[in-house]
Amino acid sequence: MLTEEHVCDEFHASKTYPARSIDVKRPGCTFENNQTGKKGRSMTLADVLGQLDAQGAGKARVTMGPLRALGKKLKTDHAFALALWDTGRTDAMLLATMLMAPDRVTAADATAMLASVTDLQLLDELTYKVVAEAPCADELCRKWVDAKQELTGRAGWNLLVAKLLRKRLDTGECDGILKTIESCCKTAPVKKAESMMRCLVEIGVRFPEHRQRAIDIGTRWGLIDDRPVPKGCTPFYAPDWIAAILKRQKN
Repeated sequence: MLTEEHVCDEFHASKTYPARSIDVKRPGCTFENNQTGKKGRSMTLADVLGQLDAQGAGKARVTMGPLRALGKKLKTDHAFALALWDTGRTDAMLLATMLMAPDRVTAADATAMLASVTDLQLLDELTYKVVAEAPCADELCRKWVDAKQELTGRAGWNLLVAKLLRKRLDTGECDGILKTIESCCKTAPVKKAESMMRCLVEIGVRFPEHRQRAIDIGTRWGLIDDRPVPKGCTPFYAPDWIAAILKRQKN
C-alpha cells in the first residue's frame, strides 16, 4: 500500500540485527555545533545507541519521528554515520543515512552498504537520501536497475525515481523507461516491481504527454499487492495512484 506520493509506513516492518563489534573510539564520535563551528557537547556512539534503545523500548518497529529529531540534532557527520552503520542495528543505520555526506560516498561504499541491507525502509532511505545525491548515482542506477537480485533492483529503480523527483530526466528518457517497464513489469520480483510502479506513476504525473500511456501500462499490469489498504493510502495499482496524486495537486 502506498501514500499518494510514497510508500505507506504500514508497509515497512523494522527488523533487529545482532550488533557487530563497535569501536566507540572511532573517529567522528563527537559532533560539531554547525552554528558556531566549535565542538558541541561530546556525544559518544554509546550515548546515541542508549538513546535509540530508550526510544525503541517496547516498540515493534522503528519510529521515524524521534529518529529524525535526533538526526537533526546531530547534523551531518560522515565519520559518525559510518560508525552507526557498522553497528548493524536497523535504527542506528537509519540514523546514519541522515548524517552521511553524500558527496563522500563512492560507488564501492554504496555497493558495500547495499549488500548489508535487508530492511526495506532502510534500503529506501539509503538510496533516496544518500546514494541519489552521491557522485556515483548515475553509474549505480545504470548498474542496479537491471539487477536480478530483488533489493538491488529496487535500489536501482529508486534511483530512477529520485531523478524524476529532482527533474533530472527528460521526456525522451522517459519513453525508454516506459518501454522497459512494459516489457518486464509482470516478471519482476515484488519489491523491485513496487519501485518500478512508483517510477511509472511519477512519469504519468510529471509528464502529461506520457500520462495515458502510463495509465494503460498500469491497467495491464494490474494490482501488485492485494492486502487491505489502510486509510490514507492507495493500492499498488498505478491508475489509482496517478489519479490520487493528481487530485491532491489539484486541491
